Amino acid sequence: MRIAAATLATALFCLPLVAAAETTAVTQRWVAHPDKSELGFTATQEGRQFSGQFHEFSASLELLPADEGIGLLQITANIQLASVDTQYRDRDEYLVQPDWFYVAMWPQAVFRSGTIRQLGGDRFVADGTLDLRGLSKDVPVELELILEENGERGNLIGTATLNRLDFGVGQGEWASTEWVGDEVIVEFNLYILRAFE
Repeated sequence: MRIAAATLATALFCLPLVAAAETTAVTQRWVAHPDKSELGFTATQEGRQFSGQFHEFSASLELLPADEGIGLLQITANIQLASVDTQYRDRDEYLVQPDWFYVAMWPQAVFRSGTIRQLGGDRFVADGTLDLRGLSKDVPVELELILEENGERGNLIGTATLNRLDFGVGQGEWASTEWVGDEVIVEFNLYILRAFE
């Protein structure tokens, strides 16, 4: 009886360890290739759409491989606002000024994901926070994650809609939507690589 009781106690003690071993997985860190990734936006000026992009930015993400697919755990992106390019020099020079991005005071925008919800298959929604011009606001980002068969490269495609006035982008006369619309659509296609560190 004593031997049986000791064996049972040992088994019960080891159960949590076995369960932990079965559920523990190593997360993977991935980074965006700077020369093969794109980050752009669409806005309106005088009722007409115009597009722009940022040439300098970085992004990293954490993935959790699982038997039923890949889980997306975290995304962080840093955007250098002075790299804005709308193919119109005068507008680009205005955008970095204090009434707009105020690059001298806040040179970058940062997005950090909070909860990431899987919608099914390769589609996700990241409920995150965007820090822009000294203000932090919640911004949901729709995502699609496509990985190549070798498991070391892929694409993270995303879109988000935000209001520039929520972040104080457009001061003084530009705080009105008479000339520049409030809504901005952000789109990106990141060519991602697994980081082996």
